[in-house]
Amino acid sequence: MLEIAHRASGTKYKLNTKDAIINCLKLPYIDGVEFDVRMSRDKVFVISHNQYIFCNGIKKIEDITYDELKSCKEVSLLKDVLSSIKSDKYLFLDLKIDKINIIYEKKLIKILKKHKLNYYLIGFSNSFMRHLKHKYKFKVGLLKGYIFNINESKGELDGIFSHYLVYNCDEGIWTVNDKNLIKKFLDKDVFVITDKPIVK
Repeated sequence: MLEIAHRASGTKYKLNTKDAIINCLKLPYIDGVEFDVRMSRDKVFVISHNQYIFCNGIKKIEDITYDELKSCKEVSLLKDVLSSIKSDKYLFLDLKIDKINIIYEKKLIKILKKHKLNYYLIGFSNSFMRHLKHKYKFKVGLLKGYIFNINESKGELDGIFSHYLVYNCDEGIWTVNDKNLIKKFLDKDVFVITDKPIVK
């Protein structure tokens, strides 16, 4: 099992921030981190799970500039995070985009290629993920919509994703937060994305 910290959880720092990601990668029992990438109106890549923020009203990140965004929310720049990473652990970039976007694509690839890191690009867009896989040869995963309860009393959900190099093989599950369930995967060849990383 390879344990991936969802939104860089497992430290004292705020999720989806540079400090959380850098410090999470230092933990010996964590094999990588997952974080969410969005683009502002002025084409700046930021790390944020939520599409909407409170910024003089409710606004989409893609509809406001980076300067507007950082005045309303603590947000980390993708390029700053990548330039600070000194690790070969997995970086799962959840690309929050639902279709092929040439501007998004070119700017993203330019940033990624500046840093020789262990990327794993994932997302819900079948067309965009296929496109990135075939054009740039990145490790790419499709987040699939197979959602099921793993603990109905706690309302926890789980999903799976596929790796395009072995397209029909489900290689990962997310988000698994039940420690007993995580332990069941210890001897499996699978990525487990979790908010509650455990010491193996």
